Amino acid sequence: MKFKALFLLFNIVFLVIFLTVFFMPMSLLGADAFRSFWAGHWGLGALFIAIVIAVNAVFAKWWRLLDLLEAQDWAGLSNYLEKKVYNRERVTASTIRLFIESTFLIGDFEGILKLSDRLGAVDPANQARFAHVLAAALVVGGKYADAREVCLAVSDNPRADGDWTRFFAAFTGSLLGSDFPVRELAGIADSARDPVVTALSGYLLSKPGRDVSASEQARARIIEKYGRKKWDALLRDAGTGVHLIVLSSLTGEATEWLYGPGEAGKAVKAAVRA
Repeated sequence: MKFKALFLLFNIVFLVIFLTVFFMPMSLLGADAFRSFWAGHWGLGALFIAIVIAVNAVFAKWWRLLDLLEAQDWAGLSNYLEKKVYNRERVTASTIRLFIESTFLIGDFEGILKLSDRLGAVDPANQARFAHVLAAALVVGGKYADAREVCLAVSDNPRADGDWTRFFAAFTGSLLGSDFPVRELAGIADSARDPVVTALSGYLLSKPGRDVSASEQARARIIEKYGRKKWDALLRDAGTGVHLIVLSSLTGEATEWLYGPGEAGKAVKAAVRA
């Protein structure tokens, strides 16, 4: 439903409810009782009006944001949220998340890096909270060193998502062309609480010349706890955050490594062989 239509419908419904409640004493008890009732319960009508005003005020506050979302104007949304982020000392986590996502969608990776620096200066807690998301976006932009630096900068911050931050620090290190971080990923595969991080680390370690033992241990832990259907449900429930979108192909490969190809994958391979 269109946002403006929803706003209009909300006000119509509230108006109908208000008029029904307001005139009900008259229809049931008569005019004298109607006046007597509202003389003693005027606060009820005032509360109802206050609620309508408050809800409309919320609509008005977020009108521009909702309008941009409805139009899927990601460039306009990014510009709108950028002003909010940089004109205030502190902003909500939801605003930061939406700013990252809209900026990512338009491919403004310099804007992502600038946001990370801004948060590091004025809001380290939220920089730590979104470090893995920022790193994922920077990976797509080819800024591997910057992505790794973001993760390492918040490694000791308790607000960071430790599993994902450690994974992206190791993963981006491998993308920089240095020695593959076998020891780092083995430690993550062994200690991560997030099963997706465990699976990704184990899968990367399964390649020849890495750590087959750590890889198989990680695989065994996942398979013991998650059947294929439960695993697929876990991935669906994980949502569509930027870090999951960026790693979607790798997650698919890790899933095949864990369970073998699904029914769709088997059908495709059979068709190719035919």
